[in-house]
Amino acid sequence: MSRHTPDRPVDVEGLFPELLPFRRESVRLHPRPGSPTCQDSSVGGPLLWPADEPWPVCDAEHYDTDTTSRLEPAAPMAPIVQIRRADVPSLPFPEGTDLLQVLWCPYAHGTYCHPLPQVYWRDALAIGAVGATPAPSAAGLPDGWYPAPCFVHPEQVTEYPRNDRPRDLRDALEERLEALLAETGLRYSSHLADAPGIKLGGYPGWSQEPCWPDCETCGGGWSTS
Repeated sequence: MSRHTPDRPVDVEGLFPELLPFRRESVRLHPRPGSPTCQDSSVGGPLLWPADEPWPVCDAEHYDTDTTSRLEPAAPMAPIVQIRRADVPSLPFPEGTDLLQVLWCPYAHGTYCHPLPQVYWRDALAIGAVGATPAPSAAGLPDGWYPAPCFVHPEQVTEYPRNDRPRDLRDALEERLEALLAETGLRYSSHLADAPGIKLGGYPGWSQEPCWPDCETCGGGWSTS
């Protein structure tokens, strides 16, 4: 089954050529409920996890988002995404790998209540015996931070930045975007910028000013100034 994102009703780059340098390709996963196995690309499904490799746990302090009470550490990481290279050939896998696995701790951490992700790139053929994927804990599990098992239907799409636009670009486009809204009812942030849903790559659909984490490995960060 294939899923298709409707074409934008206007030519974004024709109307706003200043956005062309910020164009990005991403892959919408279009998750749909099902019962994927550890052999499938999935969202929230079981992972092809080596039986001789301990399942990762989060040792950081985390909180119940409803009561703000502190929870016990060592919470099992939750499976978020598993992608096989054959299903998303446009994704730049590191050499010698054909399997992407993303997990995160599904509890609140720190000031911004963000989950803590971990990323694994694997060679699926090098995995022997497969270990079980732990069931989620019921204690203080935040809504929406532990996805139900879903099959995916990858689709490559083009995106433009919503709140990640540099300040000078925002200022340069403001009047023209307002004119487009008045004429057509199309709001840039809602109809023309980033694609919705779970994606690989592209731009985040920020509901506030961007809050990019710094990279602990390279020391790099992100700025929209």
